[in-house]
Amino acid sequence: MRDGREGPQPNAFVLSAAINACGGAGQWQEALRLLEAVQEVPPHQRVYNAALAACDKGGQPEAAVRLLLDPQLWGAPRAPPEARAAHSAFLRRLAKRDA
Repeated sequence: MRDGREGPQPNAFVLSAAINACGGAGQWQEALRLLEAVQEVPPHQRVYNAALAACDKGGQPEAAVRLLLDPQLWGAPRAPPEARAAHSAFLRRLAKRDA
């Protein structure tokens, strides 16, 4: 037990695992709530990608686009070039699916 709480302390690995679990269960809304609720975890690409995947699995392109267009919604810096390429591919896949 640390800081009076049981279990692992929040960090990017734990948060992304929880968000991935929510996404895998089709609970994209809960995944985004986790993203917003855990303020003590510094922004990390792993967490951001898990949230995008949860939106994708939940069929929520609008929510994913909001994350892509404004990652500062949860305190993330501008995505690095390699992440922007992945985001572009993700958007293209969403567009094809919705067409």
